[in-house]
Amino acid sequence: PSYIGWIDVEEDGWGVILSDPESTAPITGKMCTTIAGKPMVSMAMAYFESQSTSVDLSTVDTSHVTNMIGMFAHSLFTSIDVSNFNTSNVDNMDGMFLNTRATSLDLSSFNTSNVTNMFQMFAGADAQTLDLRSFDTRKVTNVEGMFYEAKATSIDVSSFSTSHMTSLAYMFGFTHVSNLDLSNFDTRNVEDMSDMFDRGHFQNINVSSFDTRKVKNMEGMFYQCGITSIDISNFRTDSLIYSDYMFGGLNLDTLDLSNFDISNVAYPYYMFYYTNIGTAYARNQGDADILNTLGYGEYSFNFIVKP
Repeated sequence: PSYIGWIDVEEDGWGVILSDPESTAPITGKMCTTIAGKPMVSMAMAYFESQSTSVDLSTVDTSHVTNMIGMFAHSLFTSIDVSNFNTSNVDNMDGMFLNTRATSLDLSSFNTSNVTNMFQMFAGADAQTLDLRSFDTRKVTNVEGMFYEAKATSIDVSSFSTSHMTSLAYMFGFTHVSNLDLSNFDTRNVEDMSDMFDRGHFQNINVSSFDTRKVKNMEGMFYQCGITSIDISNFRTDSLIYSDYMFGGLNLDTLDLSNFDISNVAYPYYMFYYTNIGTAYARNQGDADILNTLGYGEYSFNFIVKP
């Protein structure tokens, strides 16, 4: 059935789903992994909205599973031990830990070499640390909202391969990570960075290596994300069309837009919505004149041409 995420499963086999998600009793029963000689290939929504706080996954055989869409989504488990999971055949982890209550997740054994979808995989999850250095994302095409509203104070994505990705939209929105190092991100093909850090709480975001020449949408990219300084002096905006609210609500010491070409920007309105900047640089006087008309509210700065 499509409503539990099995519609895209092409493998010949079975799916499994919790029969009584409203039960608060610990889940300890051994899961059936083969029926009539055919293996379990889908665990989509398997524990969706489970009201139990305890689950035993030690006997679960996932070696043939390809689909883990929403597997633990909205569950109340205080602990999720997936250390024995074989995920080598999984291609979809969409919302796998969406809004889960477990405060720790050890994913060091995960094989994600065949995964293509990580949409909202940890969105709203309570895990305090997300160490994803073991993740292979060379086939992943969808990471939109992957950490949206996640409670983690540490997110390590230093191994991520992103050169083939076209969208990083709201990937870190509403997260609370002091230092977010994305210096390894290859963004040469990214077209959408809208709301990427929207209303997160960061002390530092390292985006100094970003290649933004193909990005069309930066709406709300840094909106109210708490930073006071950011190095985007290398940003190129050859393709940029949408930029409203991009720096909204920020208090920045310096904003260097000397590489920004705003000639193609169709919707720059509210780009500096309630923004305060100590020193603001533009590419040329023409751009400075335009940028100086885009403020709203407490707008107490002026763009000048960088000396």
